[in-house]
Amino acid sequence: MKLPLLSGKQVVAALSRLGSVEVHRKGSHVKMKHADGRVIVFPYHDEVDRFTLRGALRDADVDLEDFFKRTKQISSSAPVRHLSVCPQSLQCSWPDAQPLHVK
Repeated sequence: MKLPLLSGKQVVAALSRLGSVEVHRKGSHVKMKHADGRVIVFPYHDEVDRFTLRGALRDADVDLEDFFKRTKQISSSAPVRHLSVCPQSLQCSWPDAQPLHVK
């Protein structure tokens, strides 16, 4: 089964629905623990690599079918992408931001 391309936020949400809780976060990595003692560590990136995620899920004995069902509930929204567009009412500090003209 091919895993969907998920953000770190979506992975945290899916694992939370499976009963895991976040116990530690350092840099770009999150550690979550299940009530039965299983631990999973994965990168909290805009897009988590499918192979990295599959390996982390396998190491933590997370059933791929259950995880996939939980991600279907939340994956309808694509990972958040940062746009280089700024509303006129905001002073943007992005170097390549263009003003957004809304009618």
